[in-house]
Amino acid sequence: MQFHAASWTVREYSPADFEGLSELFTIVFGASRPLAHSLWKFRDNPAGPGIGVLAVDSGRIVGQYMLMPALLRLGRDVVLGAQSLDTMTHPDYRKQGMFIRLARACYELAAEKGVKALYGFPNAESYWGFVRRLNWDHVTDVPCWIRFIRPGTLTSVPDVLKPLGALGLRARARLLPKGNGSPHGIVIRSERPSQSDLEVLLEDWRNSEGSCKVERSVEWYGWRFAATSQVNYVWATAYRDGRALSWAVYGTREWGKNSGMIDIMGCDPDALEAVTSNAVREAERRGLSNLLALTDEPLHIRALKACGFIQRGAMPLIVRSMTAGNLGGNIHDPMSWRVSSADTDTF
Repeated sequence: MQFHAASWTVREYSPADFEGLSELFTIVFGASRPLAHSLWKFRDNPAGPGIGVLAVDSGRIVGQYMLMPALLRLGRDVVLGAQSLDTMTHPDYRKQGMFIRLARACYELAAEKGVKALYGFPNAESYWGFVRRLNWDHVTDVPCWIRFIRPGTLTSVPDVLKPLGALGLRARARLLPKGNGSPHGIVIRSERPSQSDLEVLLEDWRNSEGSCKVERSVEWYGWRFAATSQVNYVWATAYRDGRALSWAVYGTREWGKNSGMIDIMGCDPDALEAVTSNAVREAERRGLSNLLALTDEPLHIRALKACGFIQRGAMPLIVRSMTAGNLGGNIHDPMSWRVSSADTDTF
């Protein structure tokens, strides 16, 4: 497919475009992203390769709209969905309608490939374009959580205020609870659960609250937290009497800010608190400025709070149906969704 507008054309992306996309990423976001990360995200994804379209002017990539395929568990059905992410427009090509044109072309391509529903977490700049012009529905806001570890290294504090701001935040961080890292009968091991343990815990997760979720599987975990993502991930699993009850995965990017992301899983409150507490202590050891989490799961929120996490804003969850037929779950119902950190790489 090829569309024409102004001095640029729109075409489907291919893996041969990764180098040009890396250059555009640096121009748009002011940071360098490893090629290996793009390959992990858009080539090696077990749900399928990335779906995307590009704006090209004289052979140079000047815009991108990408969808990352993801299986979605909607009620009892598992369907092909995709997350909208990594939208980019070169600064010299803004206000030309590029974002809308690329998006519509990408949705057409996604529909051809069998995608049934889209979800995303837009930033403030793109939010209104999605909702007002591209027929997305703002379903809910998913709480963001932060655990200050060494706030003196926070890059968001203006230089002139860092000494004063850091003192107050550092003192507050020392007073924050760390949670119970070793409840009676709970043993923490720095390891990924075995495949059989993963399958048992995932079955509990599938039967838990929420009829709309990003599907998780043993294969998905192997990909999502792979070293090829260029994120330094560490696992911690909580056991009682030899049985895995919960786990936490936390990691830091090999590029970017000095903060970490944590994703936790499980239904046992004591075990969830234990693995979260372990992550806080590991973040201290690694010298991180903070740990971040995204979740609307009540049991997980309880564990985060017990370990000193505080809510700091929320991320809008937006969705778009790609079919006129019925889906197994109501993606437009805010009470249907359960979301956590690993469901988005933008966190």
